[in-house]
Amino acid sequence: MEVEIFRQKFSTHTPKVGESGRMWYIWGTKCDSIVKYLYGHGECKLDEKGRFLFPSSLRRLLTEAEQEEFVLNLNPKGYLDLYPLNRWEKKLEEIFSLNQYIQENRDYARRFQSGATPVQMDKAGRIQVPKSLLAFAGMDTDKNLVIKGMGEVFELWTETRHAQWLNSQAEDLNQMGERLMGNRPPQNPGTPGSDSRFPMK
Repeated sequence: MEVEIFRQKFSTHTPKVGESGRMWYIWGTKCDSIVKYLYGHGECKLDEKGRFLFPSSLRRLLTEAEQEEFVLNLNPKGYLDLYPLNRWEKKLEEIFSLNQYIQENRDYARRFQSGATPVQMDKAGRIQVPKSLLAFAGMDTDKNLVIKGMGEVFELWTETRHAQWLNSQAEDLNQMGERLMGNRPPQNPGTPGSDSRFPMK
């Protein structure tokens, strides 16, 4: 039963993969159903044409359709956001659901997508970063990249800027988690979401 569940959720075209459901999960390069939250960490490098090979460990989180079209966007923190097209459209729906008669909402929508650029993954699994975005993200000088799944989007950092960001995080992760998550009011025992670590959505 467990093997069958893994086969239904993950698939691969690689004939060398064995019959184990868990192997399908690890080595498959596409997902049959949409993963709610993107996660994981990978490293890649820009070639002379400004292309990077999308890490297979992250690519397997995407359906076949999600692996075709993406949107690259500027992030004010100095890196690039990489959205699969369907997740980008969902984000825009969220933004444009705000009252567009309010000037601040229109300004936010305009600024949010000011650097948005459609890109595609080629048959080799590569994505090209447009020249207009390279300098902003520091990728014109640092070709070593870090890509991270962050919920609805992948973050694309240079190795240097990502290391600088890590070093700037002075607060201990456990302390941060306790501060942010530990003060939630407990719910009635025995009811859904009663464990304060996993509150109801």
